[in-house]
Amino acid sequence: YKRQGLGGTDVPKTASTTASFQVPAGNIQFNPASYSVAENGGNVVLTVERVDNFDGVITVEYQTESGTAIGNEDYVPATGILNFANGDQTSKTISIAILDDTAAEGDQSFSVRLSNIQSELGGATIVGTNPATVTITDSDVASPEYSGSTNDGLFSFSWYTIALIAVGLVGRMRRRTV
Repeated sequence: YKRQGLGGTDVPKTASTTASFQVPAGNIQFNPASYSVAENGGNVVLTVERVDNFDGVITVEYQTESGTAIGNEDYVPATGILNFANGDQTSKTISIAILDDTAAEGDQSFSVRLSNIQSELGGATIVGTNPATVTITDSDVASPEYSGSTNDGLFSFSWYTIALIAVGLVGRMRRRTV
């Protein structure tokens, strides 16, 4: 038995095809996507992990971005490249120095952004929340502000009744004109 194709040509009984495809190198993400550090905490360490596939080399850049926290005032700005080797399942870290000051300014925040992801296999992406947020909790206490007159320590009263209640003098009131 022979199979006949168009124009009477013989058709082989079996055929083979070769398919090729690239497996993406995986994805990169912050884990977690938000961090908190005390102003006097020294530094904050962010974790970046590779997920979904560990084949091929991946590189990704990072950089800090000011928010209410300002670079060189509240933290040391940082940029760099994280490298994930073929088969690398290890998380990478980014350490950013926090600058302590004496100003009571409330909690402040800045961001760290991942960008320019490169993969030898192609298809790698940044997933999840990007940028990550870092909140610096203020460790300084506001000093009380005096809102009185410019006559520091001098007060003037006119025909007021001042009641003094002290141990042993409960209920005694004196009227003084000052």
